[in-house]
Amino acid sequence: MCILLPACRSNVTRFEVIDYSPSADPVHYFQEFDECYYRVDGEGNIDIVARRRGGPTNRLDEGPVQVVHIRTIYQSVPGQTPVERTMTNATVSYIIMDHGAGVSFDGAGFLLCTIHRNGRELTATLEESTLRPMRRLGAGAPQVFERPRVTGRIYAQLDPRRTLRILNETRHLLRPMADATAHRRYGAGSYGEIE
Repeated sequence: MCILLPACRSNVTRFEVIDYSPSADPVHYFQEFDECYYRVDGEGNIDIVARRRGGPTNRLDEGPVQVVHIRTIYQSVPGQTPVERTMTNATVSYIIMDHGAGVSFDGAGFLLCTIHRNGRELTATLEESTLRPMRRLGAGAPQVFERPRVTGRIYAQLDPRRTLRILNETRHLLRPMADATAHRRYGAGSYGEIE
């Protein structure tokens, strides 16, 4: 759900990942992102892209690089449509790449966002989203997380051109996982459920 309201702003995009391993205690990770952009498509859906580069290069295949892509899939109408945190209204991808190898954890979550009156800034909260490994780059793609759940606070600038460029670069590099590892480990059609 996105609404147009004045609000207090924080200029930092930060995500928390809690990795739930079946054989160990949950592990918490926190990461701030250097860049965060958004665009609104012709149907009113919002793409948000956050990127953090660990090296001096701008290339996604020369890491380390982390990219988070959130796309709204449902728009509620303020005052008319009920909204709660257990809903799913966005797809979420958390991508980690380093020197020609990488993996994308994909799933869904709930995004509550505000496009500010100037139309050039967006602030949002990503409620708990559950992801699983779905795409990879290179044969040696690391298994960074087992069962990640991601939350975050987002500050994004309107920049459709940069948003699309990062999305296109990422889509070009990552391909669906060829084997059925994700389905065997997590169960087909489920997020984080072990069969």
